[in-house]
Amino acid sequence: MSQTVPPRMQGQIEAPNPLELYWEKNKRWLIAGLVVVLAALGGRALLTKMEQWKRDEQWATFAAASGLDRDYTERAAMWSFVEMQLRPDTDPRTRQMIGYQYGQLARFELLQDLGDVVKAANAAELQQLSQGSDARAPLACWLLAVRAISEERFADAVKELDRLEKDFPDHLLCRGTEFPVQFRAEKDDDKDQKEREAEQPKRNGKDKTEYEPPVAGSPVSHLRAAIEAELAFRAEHAALYQLPEATSPETIVFVLGDGREIAVKLYADRAPTHAAKLLELAREGWWKGQRVHEIRRSAGDDPFLSQSAGEGEFRLGWKSTEDADPSKWTAGKIAEGDEIGWEDSGVSNFPGVLAVEAGIGDKSQVERLVFTSADVAGRWDGSRVVVGRIVSGLDVVESIVDSPFADEESQQRGFGRPQDEFLIKDVRVE
Repeated sequence: MSQTVPPRMQGQIEAPNPLELYWEKNKRWLIAGLVVVLAALGGRALLTKMEQWKRDEQWATFAAASGLDRDYTERAAMWSFVEMQLRPDTDPRTRQMIGYQYGQLARFELLQDLGDVVKAANAAELQQLSQGSDARAPLACWLLAVRAISEERFADAVKELDRLEKDFPDHLLCRGTEFPVQFRAEKDDDKDQKEREAEQPKRNGKDKTEYEPPVAGSPVSHLRAAIEAELAFRAEHAALYQLPEATSPETIVFVLGDGREIAVKLYADRAPTHAAKLLELAREGWWKGQRVHEIRRSAGDDPFLSQSAGEGEFRLGWKSTEDADPSKWTAGKIAEGDEIGWEDSGVSNFPGVLAVEAGIGDKSQVERLVFTSADVAGRWDGSRVVVGRIVSGLDVVESIVDSPFADEESQQRGFGRPQDEFLIKDVRVE
């Protein structure tokens, strides 16, 4: 026999739902609780966001002080080249290839320019950050040490490392491990490149290069070791880092058309053949009436287009520059007897030296002079002979090097004829 729901009598009241009764009885408290929960969640989210804003502001301050934000806000040097290549009709595949190449070069440039970025960092702001207790302080100490090394202030670098280890002994820069972050050179041996390539084991189609084993320690201990090695090398090779005094009794004085003078003493004991020939040419008045035909320096807004990055020098010695018309200037031929065998004076191409242009083979073009205002040792040591030291008038050399170029092309590439005339009115030997 099936059960049936009895019919509801007319006028009968239905029993209320318990949940509805609970809601009606407690809805004020429930709504208030919900509001409190939502307010708590919102407040927590706001506090989290404010903390994130504070951290972002802190690290933005650090990035600005260290200069590390520059390379992420400025275009890489290759950008002008990319703009020239990306025309409206460039196909997608070429665009993708150019974009990939630009990305690779931009990343390489970030690493290459890191030293210059650290040099340009705001030392005062980094010093202030290093006195704090947050996560920026040890990194600021580290950057101050690296900056001091780049400026050859090794004692200051050691002090910063001491402070870093004392104030933040547990920081990852100070903690010693068996395999800390480090640069590992490829294993060196007596085999030539072809032999190494032939014996190089293959793995997944790629060369498996062998590296020197890792050195235990910490980044700080490794930097200390690098400083000690650098100081030991400098002590052993002092002539590479300190310009020696020139011992010749004679002084060659170049007098410019406006009366300014550049005085040079020669390294007669280090490059006797060159010194004797220069004195002979000076007494003959070889450079009298000639003009500076070329200046070289880092120039242009785009370092990619500049071909003389890091240089600072001017050149003199073209006989044709005796004519006031620059269109007639040519290098011409070296006079017989003025191209002599190369001598090693043992002096680097420091700022404030007089060198002679290199000729073909192991020859020097003694009549063609180079006056330097920048350290160009990395480019010219071993190829041209340093014959003298500028003992007065270095400021004159710097002003000539920094003078305007004659045209925009020279400005962009970093070398060319100067816009102003720099005439050698007289040369005398004292």
